[in-house]
Amino acid sequence: MQTNIEQHFQTGTAEFLTALNRSLKTSVLYPSNSSVPKELRRVCWEKLDQLLCERESLDLEIDRENILIEGETVSVGDGSGSNLARIMHRDGLRHIRFRTGLPKEEFERFYNALLTAFVDRSGNEDIVNLLWETDLDFIEYHAVDNFVISSELMDSEENTRGKSLDYSSIIKAEKAIADQTDEISGDSSDDFTEQFGSPTGLLRNIQEFTDQEKKEILNLLEKDNEIAAEFVAADLLFDIALSENDYTQFAGTCETLDNVFNNLLRVENFPLLVYVIRRMRSMSETVAKESQRRAERMRESYQRSGDRIRIANLTEIMNRSENQDLDPIRSYLEELDWSALTQLVWMMGQLEYFPARAMICDLLVEK
Repeated sequence: MQTNIEQHFQTGTAEFLTALNRSLKTSVLYPSNSSVPKELRRVCWEKLDQLLCERESLDLEIDRENILIEGETVSVGDGSGSNLARIMHRDGLRHIRFRTGLPKEEFERFYNALLTAFVDRSGNEDIVNLLWETDLDFIEYHAVDNFVISSELMDSEENTRGKSLDYSSIIKAEKAIADQTDEISGDSSDDFTEQFGSPTGLLRNIQEFTDQEKKEILNLLEKDNEIAAEFVAADLLFDIALSENDYTQFAGTCETLDNVFNNLLRVENFPLLVYVIRRMRSMSETVAKESQRRAERMRESYQRSGDRIRIANLTEIMNRSENQDLDPIRSYLEELDWSALTQLVWMMGQLEYFPARAMICDLLVEK
């Protein structure tokens, strides 16, 4: 049984992680010069600093869905803490230790590494590499060192499970390439200049964008702004639902959420769909404390994400191509509860391609 001191420390840890989660999410949604993420980052640092004044260290364990302290799951206030855990776990991070004496400047470097990984949607940046490149003295971390190769990089279906990268062979190969490079005669530099021009000219060409490249960059920036606005709009709908005093109005807002959900599925916006599903599940638990009727209505919306109509839509998407990117759809399906089990079994029978069926089999085993 926890003492009052242990309970106080765990509550403080939950408050710190809640502040960290909100600060990161807000930093993604708001412009860099906005005062809102800066204020939340300050609160986050103050809560961590207070914890380190009480103990010599704060040790956090990371699993796929949760963040734990001394084996106990830490609740993150808005119910979206699994986002924080999943991103860190996905990138191989398993343990973080903050030690007493941590200066604010080092925390800022740690925070910026997390933020870079959160902002990057391409998967090119991962937290472990970013932390390795960061100067950290009072923050320690442990990461796994073997990652499974994705099925898309395998030559055959038989090699899709359990095969990991042979780092030693990669290092040897890179060393051999470096040795060969050292043996290249000076004449090759003349060939390079003849083919590509002088290094100065080449760098100038790299640094200058064509009109088409500038247009593409602007389109990407506009798209990022649209994505941020969509998440803010979703949050606004949930806030409206929470503020409704009349059940009829609450049910009407839920109906609006259902319609928005259908539109998001139609345009295949899976990151936002996953976010909405999590908010529905979280809100159904939150409102249950005050009104069971409201909780049941919100849970109805949540469970509709795994009904036959929506599963059929997902099946149609997965049957388009054998090379269909399944990760966004898997993220969606992972959020469903046991009520969708029958539909997932039905889906497996309708899928045309092996990779999609294999993904559903793995998902059913995990559930």
